[in-house]
Amino acid sequence: MDGYTLNDLLATKTTTKKKQKKRLWREIEEIQDRRQLLHELKELDPSFKGSIDAAFFK
Repeated sequence: MDGYTLNDLLATKTTTKKKQKKRLWREIEEIQDRRQLLHELKELDPSFKGSIDAAFFK
């Protein structure tokens, strides 16, 4: 196995899973932030009927 031990492989696997979970949580938080921003935009301008991307990235 070219110098890798079983413990090294298991440690790498667990850190990879933790990173994936953190990445997934960041994506979830980003979606929640976008929903909150869209809600606030609709409160400020009730006639707003677009998406966040359309409002900011024209």
